[in-house]
Amino acid sequence: LRSFNGGPILRYYLGSPGLAMKWLRPQDKALLLEVVEPVYEVLQRSIKLLDPSGKLQIQALQANSFEHLGISLPEFSGRGLVLIDPPAEPWTQVLAWSLRVLQLLHRDWPESCVIFWYPCLGAQETKSLHLRVQDLKLGDVLVVEMNSRLT
Repeated sequence: LRSFNGGPILRYYLGSPGLAMKWLRPQDKALLLEVVEPVYEVLQRSIKLLDPSGKLQIQALQANSFEHLGISLPEFSGRGLVLIDPPAEPWTQVLAWSLRVLQLLHRDWPESCVIFWYPCLGAQETKSLHLRVQDLKLGDVLVVEMNSRLT
C-alpha cells in the first residue's frame, strides 16, 4: 500500500481485487464479480487506475458471484487462484453460499487454490466455520488469520 500511495499516508486502499491485480502475471487471467452497482463502478475505475494500459487480462462483471459461480464455473483450467471476498452479512446466508462455491471449485477446478476472506468472528463462530470447511473433505486446508490496525 505504501508504494501505491507514494508514502506512509493512506490515501488509497486497493481492496482485495486491487491487491490481487498487483500480483497478476502477464499470462494470468482475472474474473472479478461485484453485484452492487456503485461498488462495481468503483471497481471499474480501480481497474483503469491500476492497469491504465489495459495489458492485464481482467474481466469485471456486475453480477452476484455466488449465483454466477453456483451456476457454472468459468472456463478455467490448470493452476489458478480464487479469492472469495463475500459480504459480511447476513453471515448464515453468506456461509452457505461460500461453502457451496468451495465444493464446486473443488469438484470442477481441483487445481485451483482458494482464498476465502471472512470477517472477524467470535471464537465459537470461527470454530464452527473451520469444522464446516473440514466436513467438505477438500483435502489440506491452511487457515491464516490476521488483524490489522491503522497507526
